[in-house]
Amino acid sequence: MARVLLVSSCAGKVNIYLKAFQKYTRKSDRFHLLLFNTSEDAARQSISTVKELKKNPLVQKVTVLPAPFFYMRKPKFLWILVFLLSVVVELTSFGRGFRPDIIHGYFAGLEVPICFLASKVFKASSIVTALGADVLIELPKYKKPPYKQLLDRIWRNFDKIIVVCHDIAKRLVYQLGDPAISGRVKIISDGVDLEEFKPKMKYTTDLFTLLCVASFLPLKGHAYLLKSMRILAEAGYNDVQLILAGDGPLIKRIKQQVLRYRLERSVKFAGFVNHTEIPNLYQNVDALVLPSLYEGLPVVLLEAMASGLPVITTNVGGIPDVVKNMENGIVVSPRDERSLADAIVTLKNDPHLRERMGRRGQAVIKEKYDVRTVVQEIEGFYIALSNTS
Repeated sequence: MARVLLVSSCAGKVNIYLKAFQKYTRKSDRFHLLLFNTSEDAARQSISTVKELKKNPLVQKVTVLPAPFFYMRKPKFLWILVFLLSVVVELTSFGRGFRPDIIHGYFAGLEVPICFLASKVFKASSIVTALGADVLIELPKYKKPPYKQLLDRIWRNFDKIIVVCHDIAKRLVYQLGDPAISGRVKIISDGVDLEEFKPKMKYTTDLFTLLCVASFLPLKGHAYLLKSMRILAEAGYNDVQLILAGDGPLIKRIKQQVLRYRLERSVKFAGFVNHTEIPNLYQNVDALVLPSLYEGLPVVLLEAMASGLPVITTNVGGIPDVVKNMENGIVVSPRDERSLADAIVTLKNDPHLRERMGRRGQAVIKEKYDVRTVVQEIEGFYIALSNTS
């Protein structure tokens, strides 16, 4: 049995991960969770998630740290230092009745220095999982002194570095400037629970409905998606509807863009959607669209494909590893609203193509992205590292 201290600012992703762990592994490992939020939106959304996590039989304790909201702005060395000192105090009290074998950072932002400190406090092995945005957005914040020298030492401390795709692996090694670290990097893609995400039921409707599930962040490309919807509206395609599910700092700006383009009738906002409700969303749309500018390997893409939906997305990050253009989806260049609009029309006008892409996409997910394979592989790391710690 491995005793794992799981550190993360992504409570929702941790909840999905531990649900799968509870369903598809030996169920002998035990987790203590150290969670924190880096935005007010995340703090608000995580309340119900934390309640769910506490019900998981593998979770022995959940600690939520005071939220370092400063982190979403330009990093300030003094504020980060104060926060990390408070973490050390918390770790000291946290470990009185629990000494972990493994420290696992799930996301690679502030989780990285926290894991480093925890590994020293408990003399434990450490793992970090980099999901994409952390490598693309967070790491570049720390290229200059005093961060750079500290970062180099901290990353060398990890026994294993898990990344979700080859593109993120290459970017991580490049950002760190240490080719030797590549020997500790292991690519384990995110997976989908195939019992929860199943092919959609066939139905007919007058509207062609697109779904975009993504936080309202610049990297998700919502602005370009709305430009493509304006192109369609101006061309007379009044039977195309877009549902935007998610929350985030740019939501007010996106709503203003909808009003400016006069798209109120064709673009609907679903708000933040709990992960348990997402399978039902997939059942009621014709295709998923994800116009990202940067990505790792987005789980929503895998879930939609497992649900038998055709997808429209961009050729960034690990997406081309999964989505093959005109086979199981349509792939366009980022920031290209015209190509997005053309892709939407292509799927709208050809229901047989949609059905064929949906079947092929589902087959790919079933073969390569089953979550039970993912968690069993990570469980193997836990076993190996707990035996050496």
